[in-house]
Amino acid sequence: EIRLSLVGSEICIRDWDNRGADDIEVEFEFDDVYNRYQRSYYSAYTNEYGEYTAYVAPSKRYTMRAEYNGVSNVIRGRYIGTAGTTINFALPLYKVSLTAKGQQSLGSVSWYTLDSYGDWDRYLGSGSVLYLKKGTYQIRGTYGMMVYTATITVNGNTSATVNSAIDQSKVDATLTTDGLVSLEMDSYTSYYLKYTPGETGTYTFSSSAVDEYLYGELYNDQYSELTSDSNGYDYDAVEKELQLSYSLQAGKTYYLRLYCEGTRDIDFSVSKTVAE
Repeated sequence: EIRLSLVGSEICIRDWDNRGADDIEVEFEFDDVYNRYQRSYYSAYTNEYGEYTAYVAPSKRYTMRAEYNGVSNVIRGRYIGTAGTTINFALPLYKVSLTAKGQQSLGSVSWYTLDSYGDWDRYLGSGSVLYLKKGTYQIRGTYGMMVYTATITVNGNTSATVNSAIDQSKVDATLTTDGLVSLEMDSYTSYYLKYTPGETGTYTFSSSAVDEYLYGELYNDQYSELTSDSNGYDYDAVEKELQLSYSLQAGKTYYLRLYCEGTRDIDFSVSKTVAE
């Protein structure tokens, strides 16, 4: 269940664990037919704390509606005094707690299920908690190179472990030791390079010098970030290289995420710098 509280000028929606529920659509309407549009709010969404703030005239009656994941409820003609009031909305939604194998965080994952056309376009929510009505769902989430999937049956509050895999279709090129890869990089777009060392040791990933801010993040085969750095470009028109060093294990696969603030053709390489 989701509850909604209206106190003064603030609408707050929280679950029964007092956790802020974000992306809840809220509508409320001043019941005076002659002035209703002066105090009406539509398609308002709560923030990450479950809050939405608006100007509300006190000592008036309001009709309020909350909707989430296709489930809605309306309370009509509720009086809001100068001291505010609390209004509980009951929605037949249940809390679904999600975890991934290993130490992977789901905090930034956006979740979708299949729409009527068979596409993964029906948005369910984000993070490690979803609110769903009863039913069975195929869910799919993405973050960076990772794809998370699960089939969940909801009959009440429940928990589920999602499967995870790296989406190899996002790999733009594969690096080889002392080889060279050229990328035509668009501004503020992520690119991914893949590398599997033949020997254990410390390796350095390098770029050609560019007169734009260039940033890199190195991940292991579980998409856990190992290290990150930038080329240190400070808009002084001096071209600078990106260099990222880390100890790698033979036979393990690593992924280098890159993005640049400008559109540039940039060369990348990797070389072994310290043997182990």
